[in-house]
Amino acid sequence: MSSNNGNKSEIDYANKQRQYQLVVLGVVSILLGALCAFICVVVYKLPMLSSISQSATTGVQAGMILPFGLGMMVLFAITYKSYCLSERIIVILMGIGFALVAMQPCYSSYLAHEPSVGLLGLPPKISDIVHLIGAAMGFGLMAVWIMFYFTKTDKTKIPTSEKLRRNAWYRFWGGGVFISILLLCLCFFVDFGPIGVFVAEELALFSMGMAVLVKGGAFFRDKHETS
Repeated sequence: MSSNNGNKSEIDYANKQRQYQLVVLGVVSILLGALCAFICVVVYKLPMLSSISQSATTGVQAGMILPFGLGMMVLFAITYKSYCLSERIIVILMGIGFALVAMQPCYSSYLAHEPSVGLLGLPPKISDIVHLIGAAMGFGLMAVWIMFYFTKTDKTKIPTSEKLRRNAWYRFWGGGVFISILLLCLCFFVDFGPIGVFVAEELALFSMGMAVLVKGGAFFRDKHETS
């Protein structure tokens, strides 16, 4: 009996830790883009960002906000207690994608005359390619994580009304991430204006944040279940 109680306590503790991690990730995701824009435009009086990633190319002015936020996402990926091995792999790969984004900045006018940039010391245009690969990994796997892992249901139990509501929420905001990825791809062929990429990136991060807050039990929560 004491062994069972001990196992239950460990499971409850792990679930609470997972929920805290998810809530922090949700808040970071929602605030990151807006904070980068605020620091650049309002605090340092720079031009409006063409993308969230451009904030990391402004040197000593506003350059550390995005890497710090992405670093928190990578830390989440490393420490997150997944429900299964396949989810663990998805989250780790998502973290690797965001690590690449943080390590190598996108190409911008701020870096045009730099011989090498980022932690790997790559030429700006090569850094841009690595940055884009990382963003594709991060956002793409983020969408898979939300749409397919958040909506999983224990087949031995009848889903509660709250669980069904959460699943609808996950699909809605997971769809927001997919739409943002589509918009980012279209930005290579269609001119959506000077902040088109910024809007698409912010949609992805905001959608992720909203889905993750629900997964962390911030709202739409069952009395005894938060999956």
